[in-house]
Amino acid sequence: KTPLFTSLLFCLRLGMHRKHSGNPSSFIFLCLFGLVGNSTTPISSVKAMTCHLVFARRGSSSHKTTLFGSAFRTHVPRRQSERCTTCLTSLKKTASVTAVMATSTKSRSCEGEEEREHKDENATHSMDYFDYLPPTLERIQLEKMQSKKELLLQRTNSSFIQEFANGTRYRAHYENNQSWQTNQTRQFTSFQKATSEPFSDILVDGLATSHVGLDPLQNTRHQPMVYHDNYSPPDWPEKHTFPMDKFRWTAHSILKDADEFLMANRKEEGEINRPSNNAIPDDDRPLVLSKHHFFRPLSLPAFPLAYLTPPIHPAFLRSFLSGTLSERHRRRIGFREQTRRPELIERTVSEVAGTVLTAQLALKYGMASHLAGGTHHATGEEGRGYTILNDLAVVARLMTWRAEGHDGDIGDDTETETEEDDSVLREFYRGEDGRPVERVLVVDCDVHQGDGTASFHVDPNSSSSDDDGSATSSFHGKNHLHGKLFTLDLHAASNYPFAKAKCTYDYPLPDHCPDDLYLSTLEMALDLAWNEVRPQLVLYNAGVDVHRSDRLGRLAISREGMKRRDYCVISKCVERGIPVAAVVGGGYDEDVRALGRRHALVHRVCAQIWREKEMWKRGR
Repeated sequence: KTPLFTSLLFCLRLGMHRKHSGNPSSFIFLCLFGLVGNSTTPISSVKAMTCHLVFARRGSSSHKTTLFGSAFRTHVPRRQSERCTTCLTSLKKTASVTAVMATSTKSRSCEGEEEREHKDENATHSMDYFDYLPPTLERIQLEKMQSKKELLLQRTNSSFIQEFANGTRYRAHYENNQSWQTNQTRQFTSFQKATSEPFSDILVDGLATSHVGLDPLQNTRHQPMVYHDNYSPPDWPEKHTFPMDKFRWTAHSILKDADEFLMANRKEEGEINRPSNNAIPDDDRPLVLSKHHFFRPLSLPAFPLAYLTPPIHPAFLRSFLSGTLSERHRRRIGFREQTRRPELIERTVSEVAGTVLTAQLALKYGMASHLAGGTHHATGEEGRGYTILNDLAVVARLMTWRAEGHDGDIGDDTETETEEDDSVLREFYRGEDGRPVERVLVVDCDVHQGDGTASFHVDPNSSSSDDDGSATSSFHGKNHLHGKLFTLDLHAASNYPFAKAKCTYDYPLPDHCPDDLYLSTLEMALDLAWNEVRPQLVLYNAGVDVHRSDRLGRLAISREGMKRRDYCVISKCVERGIPVAAVVGGGYDEDVRALGRRHALVHRVCAQIWREKEMWKRGR
């Protein structure tokens, strides 16, 4: 417990962590510090001298890291010094050297003593001790992110991708510079070309996929499902209202939990009946047996921006991809500063790409489901209500695109569709006959009205289109999806958004609506839409925020009611031969794992109908 003994232990510990033999001066000064610990020499002077001479390497102060954790700083007096403002914890007050070494792994990097010399007395300089310790969790995550960025860079030679991957550093250089917008415009254009040119090599039979899942023609267990690992970005704020981890837990439930429709003797009152021929064997395994059985959509570097705009306005898309959205836009989206994170930008584009792939698979095999999607509040000019890019509108535009139509006229600051844009749009799969879909119906059963989706089909020339304050997503008075996109919406009348949009079929429901009223309204609305619209593709938004325990819902639908709802929509589509693509929509619960099981329900219902109708035989 004497200062000398502790100094010797500290020096020994230091030598064990060094990559080369210890510096003799280190031992000398540590011993000096121990010897004078009980003398009349001012201990603070010896601390400062020892700290500077022992740990400074190669005379560099720009790569130093803090030696001791914040827990030890609170127990030690501090001393300002021109050469070094780092305080060394008094060895007399240290319980053990091992504890000191352990807490040093929580050190933080500093910018150098020249930038810190005028700060308050609580500011500390860093020591170059980081290399002696095992890597911290932050460094491991940084290395993983760097390797991921390198893989992305291998997909294209675009310089913009590299600058986007290092977006934080890039913005720091340009955010106060007038040339920022000019640079972004130039890079946005090069990014479009870079993602368009190699795209023909990525398409798989016209499908925009980066990984082909289990062959649906051989899959007697479940329908094609689409999922990407980046749907739940890391380090999401735990207290945030939007539970970003729900996508990961939805996949976990499908991959790990036994499927209730496949298990024996689990039929309950009101549950969907099993096939009468009893040809499906009992099975207590998970619904999806391997993660590789999921189809995976294209990620940001490979997904052509020509697929996004129109209907997304290029000025808004550019600001979002470059992380330069205004404070007002970020506030309306709801993610605030998280909106600038490269991980969120990448997962947002991947989510839209996932819904696009799901719709393609539905057209090819009759049914498909997506473990994300349903961003129905976003308009063409802005994001709202935790949604940034409207995936349903993007799918509707891609499926109804005509080569002779040339949606063109997409904004003042961009050119019309180029030959590259034409090529990637022509190669896009829209059915076996190659003809575009003429009518797309969105069946939105989220508890919140899909006001953003409705804005894409409102006639901008109509005098009543803006009477209620709802926005229309049109460029220069032209709405690309008017007469092609139709919306059927069941929602809570008193819930967000409070200024409702004009849907094709709008059914506001009272608070605490029970199962029977909800299901009867849904069946009536579906029959009306089938007869009037005659859709060629249905996008089903199966939001689970209608559940009675949802944090942001106002209805009282039970789990059994949601199961009957999903079965009603999916089965009616299959019986009429209408391809249907299901997305998960909204859902909010503090128990994210329970929320994931709730979102997995629509995929289980789809799989049950897939087996009942033996849909794997339809494509043969």
